[in-house]
Amino acid sequence: MNQPTMSEGTDCVGLDLAASLNAAGEAAYCWDISSDRLEWSANAPSFFAAVGDAVPASGRTLAGLIADNASSRHDMIMNDTARPGPEGAVFTMQYRLKRTSPSTGWVEETGRWFAGADGKPARVMGVVRAIDERHEAEEALRILSEIDPLTGTLNQNRLLSLIDQEMIVSRREKRHFALLLASVDNLSTINAGLGFSIGDEALKAVTARLSSNLRGRDSIGRFTGNKFAILLRQCDASEMAIAAQRFIDVTRAQLVTTSAGPVTVSLSVGGVVGPRTIASSRDLLAEAHEALSEAKAKKRGLFIPFDPQASRSQSRRADGRVGEGLIKALNERRIALACQPIVHAGSRLPYSYEALMRVEGEDGDTLPPGLLVPVAERLGLCGLLDHRVLELGLDLLASRPDTRISVNISAQTTSDREWLSILASRLVSREDMANRLVVEMTESAAIQDIQESVRFLEQIKSLGCRVAIDDFGAGHTSFRYLREMKVDSVKIDGSYISNLANSPENQIFVRTMINLARELGIRTVAEWVGCEADALLLESWGINYMQGHFFGEAIQSDRLLETPLARCA
Repeated sequence: MNQPTMSEGTDCVGLDLAASLNAAGEAAYCWDISSDRLEWSANAPSFFAAVGDAVPASGRTLAGLIADNASSRHDMIMNDTARPGPEGAVFTMQYRLKRTSPSTGWVEETGRWFAGADGKPARVMGVVRAIDERHEAEEALRILSEIDPLTGTLNQNRLLSLIDQEMIVSRREKRHFALLLASVDNLSTINAGLGFSIGDEALKAVTARLSSNLRGRDSIGRFTGNKFAILLRQCDASEMAIAAQRFIDVTRAQLVTTSAGPVTVSLSVGGVVGPRTIASSRDLLAEAHEALSEAKAKKRGLFIPFDPQASRSQSRRADGRVGEGLIKALNERRIALACQPIVHAGSRLPYSYEALMRVEGEDGDTLPPGLLVPVAERLGLCGLLDHRVLELGLDLLASRPDTRISVNISAQTTSDREWLSILASRLVSREDMANRLVVEMTESAAIQDIQESVRFLEQIKSLGCRVAIDDFGAGHTSFRYLREMKVDSVKIDGSYISNLANSPENQIFVRTMINLARELGIRTVAEWVGCEADALLLESWGINYMQGHFFGEAIQSDRLLETPLARCA
């Protein structure tokens, strides 16, 4: 069959073929809609040969070559609401020609349509261009922006977008959906024992098991390192429970085969039914995470649905408001230090100061630390606060060469290399500050990961600073761990010191603790000393230092008096 070409005897007279081919780089056409006749530029055979097709002689034939939705090209032009002028109405579309591979045959079509007497499209002039390479690059970018590279599931951003969309649809159609947050319980153990590459293999195996048990309308994505979020559309509470148990069972049904040998994996799941009155996907995920935390606290391999009690929701919203306030205070630099003296036993002269964080509210009042710290821990903000406290503490040491201070760190900071890097860089130019700085870690933070704590404290000591365990006794840590961590001092938990003179049980405990620390060469600090009677008892037992409102309240660091500090013994 001869190729239909553009000629001066058709309605397509006036088409500047050379200019079109220059602009498009491939093939130009003219389409008479009433007759459905397509005429092509002379190079059209080479264009369609590249995708393995003959030159289509009609719009209907071209539609038959288009994959997926053959009517989309015709409908897009015929249903265009644009009002064409003398130069026609511009359009652009992309589609894929039917080929054996879905990655080839992508075409971009651009052109103008011209209206007939009835105002509807009557004639189309345009060009087609093969865009396989460009489409492949665009698709790669889309995948990078939406897909988790390790598991091949959706990433967090894409998943949040889908959840937000489902909330809108479910409200409009008055139906339910469920969101599950599933955690691979023992991934950290696999990573620590066999290496992260084996952990990745286990994670991909779990992904495959979960994905194979999804319904066609459901979605799964990797939420964080060991957690998956699963969106179950058109799903109520009872169906959510059944699905969650199915995911738990299929995960632990068989050992996971890895290059290091078979490993066992288990899954804990929290779930929530939406949309209810939840405002956003992040709020919904917060509820699912709360349920997951409850499941993991009770037993591994368990499913717990979220219980929307008003008190818990109010508490979570209150945490959110406090967290926003903390972030704002950080940005507006409304965080300062208040310094409480730590005195020598015997002379009771100030030896050093504990630099305590204070947050100024927007109204100028100081916010209660007892409220802020627990919220910061729940929201994962302690690391940011630790950075600010370190910065302020080092500035204080630099401005007061006669002052010793101690700063507190959270468990989150023990794995923060940037915090250590900042400390090290500041000490390079001021080595004198190192022996005037004590870094305090609470006992509860230290015992979360003893080995991690040991490594972290060793690095601090290598810089010339001292380290102390705060609130010692609250977690009943063995003194053996103190030896491993090579601490310079322990601060005995204030609950044992407060009203010490009237508590024989606490007296036995504190005296024993002081004696054991002395045998290990570790100095002791008593916190919360509130009266002369308690101070005298502690001094008689050989306590090294004391701290509490009896010796002075915490004051703003810029108001520190020029008090001479006692020498280190």
